Amino acid sequence: MRSATILVAISVAVVLTAQSQTGCLPAEDSATAGVRAPRDTATPPPTTDTGDPTTGDDWPPPLEEEKDFAEITTDGERLELLDGEVTLDIPAGALEIGTLIEITKSVVDVNGVDLVGYIWGPHGMPIDPVARITIKAPTDEIPPWITNPRQARLFVERDGGLTQLPNQDDAKPGDFTVDFSADLSVLGTVVIGPTE
Repeated sequence: MRSATILVAISVAVVLTAQSQTGCLPAEDSATAGVRAPRDTATPPPTTDTGDPTTGDDWPPPLEEEKDFAEITTDGERLELLDGEVTLDIPAGALEIGTLIEITKSVVDVNGVDLVGYIWGPHGMPIDPVARITIKAPTDEIPPWITNPRQARLFVERDGGLTQLPNQDDAKPGDFTVDFSADLSVLGTVVIGPTE
């Protein structure tokens, strides 16, 4: 009899612990005891941030590829591209000849991880002295495993990996965008990722 009482006490403790962790409340009367309310399927269940970029049903965001371009001279200038989402300040003398600068915004695969990317061309073109890139990224295009947008940074894809862009300002989250600013010395694929 004593072991049955202990087993019942343990079972009640397990049920109460499960209820407190899942947010399910005990039934109000014996007719509905043990019956759970249906789960709201419109709202995903809370998850623990594991840092695994493959988790999350809303990633990558639905994103139509956007393209823009501008002609720049050796005198340098400020380019506002993609309806002002991206600004590139190129100093005088940074380019050897006048060049058509292109940018394509799309989801890119970086080592098996989908990220929103800004693909610059001509790809691999050096900029010396360095340019200053500013991106006003929509908040829904920040990877969901970056739980604090202030810890996001700009990276450039190089040699199959990511290199953080130098001289970055801290990310500035706003209501609808997160603003990034950093130096850019070579045109390539720029993505947003977490600090290491």
